[in-house]
Amino acid sequence: MIYAMVPASLLIINLILNFESLKNYGLSEKNRSKNRRVAVRFNHFIIAASIYLIVDFTWGILYEQREITALFPLIYLLTVFYFMFMLLTMLTWTRYMVAYLDKGGWRSTMLLYGVWALFVIGVICLVLNRFYHFMFFYNEAHEYIGETGRNVSFLFQIFFYAFITAYMFRVAYKSTGRQRTRYHAVAVTSVVLGASLVLQIFFALIPSYAIGLTIGICVVNSFVNASERKEKRVRDHITSVMAEEYEAIFYIDIETCEYLTFAESAKYMDLNAKATGRDFFKEALESIEVCVYPDDKEYARTFFDKENLLKNLEGRRSFSFKYRIM
Repeated sequence: MIYAMVPASLLIINLILNFESLKNYGLSEKNRSKNRRVAVRFNHFIIAASIYLIVDFTWGILYEQREITALFPLIYLLTVFYFMFMLLTMLTWTRYMVAYLDKGGWRSTMLLYGVWALFVIGVICLVLNRFYHFMFFYNEAHEYIGETGRNVSFLFQIFFYAFITAYMFRVAYKSTGRQRTRYHAVAVTSVVLGASLVLQIFFALIPSYAIGLTIGICVVNSFVNASERKEKRVRDHITSVMAEEYEAIFYIDIETCEYLTFAESAKYMDLNAKATGRDFFKEALESIEVCVYPDDKEYARTFFDKENLLKNLEGRRSFSFKYRIM
């Protein structure tokens, strides 16, 4: 019963955290925009994780009653589902990650083919285990015994999580600002899922993977979904302001100097302005050298200084200045 209480509690937490996402985006990818398709694939991962948790706590309840012979076929079937939905969480997580990166190319294709291959091979092994007990078996006392195939399966999954973790950290290294933080969060989730499988190898009767799933989901909700919801609110507000025909708007975090750029002007975007960046003031000074009319460069530099900007805003809501661009 103690074993079952852990995945049961985690299931409730999981559903509470993701109820809004499941309600708003559903499970169908048909005719969805890129952002909504990513949300739908995250929901697929949530559903796979939820079913895994249901199987895990149900198995925990019945396993304590394993001396009842009539329950044994159900316990065995739940053990098969346990491994199957563990594989499904890996599949749905990878599909979400590929959609989130939205990069395409051979690397994404390789990840998808790789995870599908692991899933299909795993399902075949589970079917064959009924005849050849190389994954797991139950002894005469109906006690669960893990076999070598189980550990091999876990090791392949751990290797795959290590691979996609390294890939995500590589992508994050080449990114900037909040997007880098989000990519790091996705990478850390993969680390947590792989680490929980390592624990599952050594402690078969502790729900380590269930705990890892929930930690990973919380990381994504805190550092990816919450951050994107905040940016969406900012974008919605700025979109309404853009109706006043501004060329561009920069949303700057004055503490970190990270920024987002919003522009509807084709002429402005022809200047190759960055959509996001790590240091607005540093990059603005670099841009001045390229874009500003030579006679106005020194004048423009004085305003794109953090201290001067804050000083000009003291006691008022706004100030203005003009310079010419090439």
